[in-house]
Amino acid sequence: MKLVVKDVLTVNGTISANGVNGTRNTGTSSNGGGGSGGSIWIITGDFGGTGVISANGGTGGASSNRGGGGGGGRIAIYYYEKTFTPVPAASGGSSGGSGGATSGAAGTVDDDNSYGNVTGWAWSENI
Repeated sequence: MKLVVKDVLTVNGTISANGVNGTRNTGTSSNGGGGSGGSIWIITGDFGGTGVISANGGTGGASSNRGGGGGGGRIAIYYYEKTFTPVPAASGGSSGGSGGATSGAAGTVDDDNSYGNVTGWAWSENI
């Protein structure tokens, strides 16, 4: 999702693009993997609030054949002034249970006071 707010954006609720959790396939021992997190792109003048911004991967389904976790998404926030206090999250989802499957990799978060100079994506390294 892309939000462009010319003046003031105050987030006191939740903006999320989280992946769904994997589920067990009925009649089998197989499980689906978690969905990957989506993308959130915010461009605003003043950015404030105490809410939640997330693009986390979903958890893999749990049973004998476990599903892997979904990868974290992408969050890019460009602003002029910032008073928003929480840290946006783009975490990978955990695998469903123990053994076999792996957790999803972390996504990326770019939190940058470059409002007015945004010409494209500035990718940050996923560590």
